[in-house]
Amino acid sequence: MMKRIPLLALLLACSCVNIHGDNPYSTDLCDFTVTLACAPGEKVDLNGITIKAEDVTGNNSYSAVTDNEGTATFLLPRGLYRFMAGKKVGSDMYNASLERTSITGSARLVMPLTHSFLGPIVIKEIYCGGCKQFSESGEYLGDYQSDKYAILHNNSSTVQYLDSLCIATLAPYNSASNPPFKDVKTESGDKYMDVYAPVIQALWQFGGEGKTFPLAPGEDVIVAFNGAVDHTVQYKNSINLNREDCFACYNITYFFNEKYHPAPGDKISKDHILNCVVKLGQANAYTVSINSPAMLIFRFQGASAQQYIGSRTPFGDDPIIQLPGSNVDRILNVPWIWVIDAVEVFSSMSGNKRMNVSADAGYVILSDTNLGHTLMRKTDEEATKAAGYEVLADSNNSSEDFYEREIQSLHE
Repeated sequence: MMKRIPLLALLLACSCVNIHGDNPYSTDLCDFTVTLACAPGEKVDLNGITIKAEDVTGNNSYSAVTDNEGTATFLLPRGLYRFMAGKKVGSDMYNASLERTSITGSARLVMPLTHSFLGPIVIKEIYCGGCKQFSESGEYLGDYQSDKYAILHNNSSTVQYLDSLCIATLAPYNSASNPPFKDVKTESGDKYMDVYAPVIQALWQFGGEGKTFPLAPGEDVIVAFNGAVDHTVQYKNSINLNREDCFACYNITYFFNEKYHPAPGDKISKDHILNCVVKLGQANAYTVSINSPAMLIFRFQGASAQQYIGSRTPFGDDPIIQLPGSNVDRILNVPWIWVIDAVEVFSSMSGNKRMNVSADAGYVILSDTNLGHTLMRKTDEEATKAAGYEVLADSNNSSEDFYEREIQSLHE
């Protein structure tokens, strides 16, 4: 579960100075200082934390390490930057992130750390980009994208239960689009994106009575977003999702496009079909971005899903609102404090963040689609050796935790 702290930042602009004397490029370099700050009442050792600066238009990145005061100094070309930093303390994570900071001269930046808790269940893999189809003779027949899935993993030392767990993606569908809630505020006056995750299209939930679906430490479970079938029968570069350990997003009433939602295979038990809690869009097939979804898992707190939808949020807002700029699609407001794990995917470094820093301070890039590539969470080798089961990297920052893999983990 995550704890939200409002993100504040202060830029004190100064003039750019010549710090290299006769260096012909010196007038293009800015002495930029970043200082990390703890929230009131929290104490964190700020020494030795790496701060990363990414030029989102030039695809360059720079890093510097903080001193005892939490301050790091950069020498940066003018540009548009994203700053990230983080420190792990046990099961607590302190992350800082600031999007699209324009650097036109030397300046000082104060960047607050946001405290979050590492969840026991994490998203291990996201396969969304599809693969290519070939004939028996090797002739290219097109692209296939109806085999999307995610894998969830118990990253804790105790048995976890999937019962009532929810999985969803956020608006906008793709990272290249501008977030529709950038300038929206809640009824209390807070920035919408500081309070809520904007769930789009539909919300899926595991069934069970509380302890129906146990997940042992180090164990995985698959969620098929389209067809929980053996896709390799027709598409050799795809994967077999007709498995006993697979759950299916399948609701023939809401999503009746059989091309994307064929009936689950014979190894998918009825209790492995997820409940579509609410449909928010108009599509006849559940939509997951092929190149840059923002995905999360969470549980409703203090009420059931239906009770929440029929009442008000803990912050006094309507749980379902209209998507800004759309007369058709709606959004489910999910408090960030309910989020157990989240992964933000970009199609390039210049993508737009949709997630609060408490959920995912970074992102992972899917470089291209239709190649069978997948996004995998790294293994924490040291923790795995000590625990005796697979422990995955988790810093609530996908820039550090994930990588792009050339083939799906389920590909045989």
